[in-house]
Amino acid sequence: MSHCEAMIATRTGRYACCGAEPADLHHKITRARGGLILDAANETYHQMYLCREHHAYAHDRETAFEGGLLIHGYVVTGVDGRPLYTGPDEYLTEHYGKGARV
Repeated sequence: MSHCEAMIATRTGRYACCGAEPADLHHKITRARGGLILDAANETYHQMYLCREHHAYAHDRETAFEGGLLIHGYVVTGVDGRPLYTGPDEYLTEHYGKGARV
């Protein structure tokens, strides 16, 4: 069984993993914005496990982007059949942006 990977603030002001169970697979690039295209490419950078509370939070609040539960941008299938990312995320831009190496 997977544990929630959301980072939460502790009473001391530090952050720790939520750790709650059960946790479901969450796409930080949502499936509607191309997360399934990244899945098909065996890319896991955009995935994390979230408990139901944090999963609901991630899909119901604009602050989910600021908190790292969602990534801005989208992915389409490029003319070469590979994922093509458009957005500000450095990792995805390096690996799947217009200038990414094949």
